[in-house]
Amino acid sequence: MSFISTYRDLYQVGYVTQDLERAIAFLHETKMGVEEFLLRETDLTVQIRGRECSLSMRVAIANVGRMQFEVIQPVAGATDIYTQGIDYERSVLAFHHVGVAVPGPISAWNDLAQDVRSNGDDFALAFAYDDGQEARVHFAYVDTRAYLGHYTEYLWWAQSMDEANGALPNLAA
Repeated sequence: MSFISTYRDLYQVGYVTQDLERAIAFLHETKMGVEEFLLRETDLTVQIRGRECSLSMRVAIANVGRMQFEVIQPVAGATDIYTQGIDYERSVLAFHHVGVAVPGPISAWNDLAQDVRSNGDDFALAFAYDDGQEARVHFAYVDTRAYLGHYTEYLWWAQSMDEANGALPNLAA
């Protein structure tokens, strides 16, 4: 599969910030007009180059129709993927990644991982969660900064993306 063909399932634009409250206020008070976000504080165990690492972050998410808007504040642990090369002095928000949905069964995720590696890339950061019996969610970043200027995140859910995102504020409603 060609790399660009994975972008047909683009669903998210992701930004990073050093101050989530300030970023949310900025998004509300500017032309963006974002009024409501789902806020989460998350502690994860992720894989970075085959090594288990902890990652703490605060996340704000809202939907605009079928597109998701995400703002991440890295807090502790393996935050390099969210801080390296970012000019936090320039703006309260810095563009970080586009998110691509991986629809279908877990085999679709496995196929994607194989395609990424066969194209000479690898996951810069990967996370997997299962409920003890089956896979529930996987996400990973591929470092596409050298040729696209940003990371590309891939996300697979056991349930459909529409179901997974159904509880999020929808700014297009």
